[in-house]
Amino acid sequence: MRNKKIQILLVFVLAIGLFGLLFYWRYGEKKQMESLNGLQETYKEYDKKIREIRNDMENKKAEVNDIEKPANVILAFSEEDQELMDRIVPALEGRGIQATLVLKNTAEHHQETVTYLGQQGWDFAFGGEIGEEKDAYIEMLKSTVKQYEESTGKIAGAYFFNGKEYGRGSKILYPHFTEMDFKIGVAFAKDASSLKHGKNTDYNMEIEECQNISMREDMETIENILDQVIEARSVVVLSDFSLERQMEIAGEASLEHFEEILDLLLQKQSESDLVVGSVTCYEGTLEDRANRIEQRRQKYSEYEQKCLEEIEQLTKQRDEALEKQEVKK
Repeated sequence: MRNKKIQILLVFVLAIGLFGLLFYWRYGEKKQMESLNGLQETYKEYDKKIREIRNDMENKKAEVNDIEKPANVILAFSEEDQELMDRIVPALEGRGIQATLVLKNTAEHHQETVTYLGQQGWDFAFGGEIGEEKDAYIEMLKSTVKQYEESTGKIAGAYFFNGKEYGRGSKILYPHFTEMDFKIGVAFAKDASSLKHGKNTDYNMEIEECQNISMREDMETIENILDQVIEARSVVVLSDFSLERQMEIAGEASLEHFEEILDLLLQKQSESDLVVGSVTCYEGTLEDRANRIEQRRQKYSEYEQKCLEEIEQLTKQRDEALEKQEVKK
């Protein structure tokens, strides 16, 4: 009988022991899980703050270059146009528009015209037929550009290719653009109904290639091009030249729709952010955009540095908090 009681007591003690071990194991496991959960929650809390900062940084970085370039129309007229001073200039002045005067690459120009238009805010570009004596043409062009830079200071960074000469002319002149501080090549396209605009980087510099549209085109073609320019936020040149006789236009017929074209430009301006003016005016819009982007970059750089410092501080706080919890565990 006594042995039986002892056996029962032993079984009871063993049961109590096993229960205690089970309880201790379960309690320890629970505490360990709570500790792990605490570490995870701490990590998530700090990680969320850091991710929010990084997301804000990415969003603000994307906004740096998010300044749209306005659509531009460059107006250009040949010094050879017989209506230049009697009709074209007064019509432009009456509408508050400045333009670019394109000079032939010769030593003889209409100096009174050049002086007057320079005083009115016009700039000057060059263009013409290169001819067979390309080396002589290049040297004369460089000399004439230098002369006008010294006398007027208003040389536009553009060259107007004669008629269908762009293919040959660009290969001859583009290598010399840097020396003459030219950045834009202007040429007619085969199809005047479709806007052409691009960049040429084959000559160790970026040359902007702009399409020349003659104001002698019909109004439907011109309005169609203007709509494409506005939609694409691009640029086009409207000139008094023609594809066949670009630099020899003294004998060309009058610009039939000239005033109508100017009024259409003003209408498009009132309906959009279209900018109309000279080559210099166009370059000014590019410079203004570049300056605004640079200002944003500087502000972002300061903001980025502040964010990185904040992330570094949060990371340090997170690591310290995790270390304390590890010690408590």
